[in-house]
Amino acid sequence: MLLTSVEGVDAVQCIVDLLKETPSPERTIYDLCYAENLFNELAPIWLQIKSGSAVEFNTLICDLLNKIKMKIDAEDVLLKIMKKQGDNKKLEDYLSDLSLHIAQNKEFSHPILMNILVSNEANKFPVVIGSSINWKKLFGGVNYLTENGTTFSNQHLLEAGLLRKANGGYLILKVEELIRNPALWFKLKTP
Repeated sequence: MLLTSVEGVDAVQCIVDLLKETPSPERTIYDLCYAENLFNELAPIWLQIKSGSAVEFNTLICDLLNKIKMKIDAEDVLLKIMKKQGDNKKLEDYLSDLSLHIAQNKEFSHPILMNILVSNEANKFPVVIGSSINWKKLFGGVNYLTENGTTFSNQHLLEAGLLRKANGGYLILKVEELIRNPALWFKLKTP
């Protein structure tokens, strides 16, 4: 949704108020995270999880990891995760690979397994308001660290942009900001 300024009117607040009164669209909203790829640390795995469940999901994953490391039966935690996430084949495959990875005492490339990029409220469509937008803020990006002269990145250095945060919901931008930076506008229009 694009806005133009009208003197004396808070256009953003008007749009937000209208969206609150609008019935929710018929589409599924997800929380999104990147997880360490157990077979290629340079290509993290993108996981969609049920909206509003990211924090609990992360807690259950930590519980799963701890139980497997301590050689305690973790099937109950695994089943709980899958029950809460429903039919999600990609997640099921990932959790199976993860359980095997830990059971074989293999190492991880980073101490924290998941990077939750987008966490929504359960069953509530996101309304994201963009201001002072630039390329990275709108589309997200990859951050890098330098250590001992070597530059590297991992799934925790990936950053979601406004488009990803509004995925399935609404993104409100001011037209004036896009006019000032036409490259953003053309990229935004590109399918």
